[in-house]
Amino acid sequence: MSFLAIVIVYEVAYLALEKPLLARMNPWLNALVMVAPALVIVLVPGFPLELRYGMVLYLGVTCILNAVMGYGSCEVLAIPTLIHKRQYDVYCPTNVIKLAEHAVRTGQPTPPKQPGR
Repeated sequence: MSFLAIVIVYEVAYLALEKPLLARMNPWLNALVMVAPALVIVLVPGFPLELRYGMVLYLGVTCILNAVMGYGSCEVLAIPTLIHKRQYDVYCPTNVIKLAEHAVRTGQPTPPKQPGR
């Protein structure tokens, strides 16, 4: 039940924040708004265990969806992205590793924007 509730919450958040935030703001700010709640739920022991398990399951399922879809953005938005076919740049903690790797490999601090995004 927690997993389904989390899917619904992220779907509603995606629809509510799509135009004012996701489409216009910095991907790191988007990450703060969309990813921070998931990390807090998983890492802070004060939340019910069922909710924490539901969030871990959600993150696991969306990581698999990201791989299948070839979606290079944040896993918390994989399900809404799949449903609505609209992709926004939202960074996650793993993007730090990707950006550091790119900087070392190319000598440029940030990768160029991908066409069509």
